[in-house]
Amino acid sequence: APDISSEPAEIRINQGGSCKLQCHALGKPLPEVKWTKNGKELKSTEHILLESLSDGIHYLTLT
Repeated sequence: APDISSEPAEIRINQGGSCKLQCHALGKPLPEVKWTKNGKELKSTEHILLESLSDGIHYLTLT
């Protein structure tokens, strides 16, 4: 089972603002991380950047 050592908290940003969330998830094989909003999976767009690094750190950047 994956070990999630840090989870993002619920946050609020002002319209037009930006934020970057980080999640650290470890396991063998490395787990696949899916970011969701209101139960729906987020996909990369012009305003949503999803990054997964080889060390198990995952980022969600909203602009």
